[in-house]
Amino acid sequence: MDDILDGWLPEPDDTLIPKQVRLGTTYEMLHCHLASARVAGQEDRYEWSINTASSWITALCHVIKETKRLASNCRNRIDNTIDSDALHGLVKALIVLLFMSYRVPIRQLLSLPSIQSRLKCDFKLNVEALASDDGK
Repeated sequence: MDDILDGWLPEPDDTLIPKQVRLGTTYEMLHCHLASARVAGQEDRYEWSINTASSWITALCHVIKETKRLASNCRNRIDNTIDSDALHGLVKALIVLLFMSYRVPIRQLLSLPSIQSRLKCDFKLNVEALASDDGK
């Protein structure tokens, strides 16, 4: 999903109800991606609106990519051990994904018409590609 949403910008039909989202130090990996959404004079509050939606999508894509990277780095294929540093990072990334799933109205963002259109188009392309492979 991160590659589908990378570079997304809202379209005229997209709307979000504005609010402020409080990010603590636990969600530090989001701060640099949301710098333009930071509420002036507030260290841990970020604007949630259609004007900042692309920053939130960028942050989500970053967390998804980082989670995938850390998950693949966790397992040492040579001696089948778990890399504790990668595992610690993976847990932190999963906590951020959990936060974005339940504390940030990310579902509202993913329900925007322009994002739904992108997702449907990608799904259609993937189904067509599978069908053209003749089951191979």
